[in-house]
Amino acid sequence: MPDVDLLAVDRLLGRIFGGRSFRFARTSDGVSTEVYRIFRGEQIFYLRLPVDTPGTFAAEAALHTELRRRGATVPEIVHYELFNEELCRSVLVTTEIPGRPMTSYGGHGVVNTSAPAPEALPTIYRAAGRDLALVNQVAVDGFGWIQNRQAGWPLHAEYRDFASWLADFDAATLRQLEFSHADVERVEQIVADEVRHAPPPGHGRLAHGDFYVSQVFHRDGHYTGMIDFGSIQGSNGWHDLATFRLSDPEQDMPEDAAVPHLEAGYAEVADVPPDFRARVLGTAVTIMAERLVRQYLAEGEAARARASFRIFLHHLHQLMREQFS
Repeated sequence: MPDVDLLAVDRLLGRIFGGRSFRFARTSDGVSTEVYRIFRGEQIFYLRLPVDTPGTFAAEAALHTELRRRGATVPEIVHYELFNEELCRSVLVTTEIPGRPMTSYGGHGVVNTSAPAPEALPTIYRAAGRDLALVNQVAVDGFGWIQNRQAGWPLHAEYRDFASWLADFDAATLRQLEFSHADVERVEQIVADEVRHAPPPGHGRLAHGDFYVSQVFHRDGHYTGMIDFGSIQGSNGWHDLATFRLSDPEQDMPEDAAVPHLEAGYAEVADVPPDFRARVLGTAVTIMAERLVRQYLAEGEAARARASFRIFLHHLHQLMREQFS
């Protein structure tokens, strides 16, 4: 997307920070948002502007403040505007999480791996697991995508109950994707179990929604925090652990090695039931199956050409093998 009016950005930042003691430049990050890095002395801040002009950061701004109150290491909100008249967009300015991500992904595979010495990894991922547990403990009114325009507390999601989120799911569609009759029946049973064990209507738990090692930051071998709450959702509480290692199978995947340490840190904060790994696996199957079916029903055979569809297909086959192993 082209830059917004940079003079308007300059005027906005002048009002926020005062004077001319800053400079800024657009980053290569951001899909649903345009991101600008702001340099002010030795401090770094980030300006985010939604690509979808009616979008708003109301819920995300409220969430950052709540997570910091709970002790999670996430960026602090410096400035938020529901609608800036010059830019015709919502505006969000945050502090920096110092350091670098464990891995940065690009369009052609892993473009930057910045992991510290191997002996530092357990401590970093355990700390990330503790923060993730704090995120997942936030209560949400409902399930599915958070309604970004509503800043009230608790945050509101698009569906009242978990079953409604899955209302359009039809496991029989998987037969058109070369899944066996036995696998389809197993998926149907897993999804039914997930619905049965889901929290009551209106009692969802927050999911980061896009939590991978690329969101985990470190500096000098120490965990410094997590970023990117642009995909937050109301969930059954297991969404992030379920999807953490389900990234692009064609890329180098440090997620697998991180899982035990992430889970260990998570269990330091959250009460996990004895069967939580089975619950996580069941949630992963449900998420991948729902994504596959939704995309196939929307696009038909054309969906097979999409990289995301191939990733979902790969992971559902993998998860089904794990179910039977």
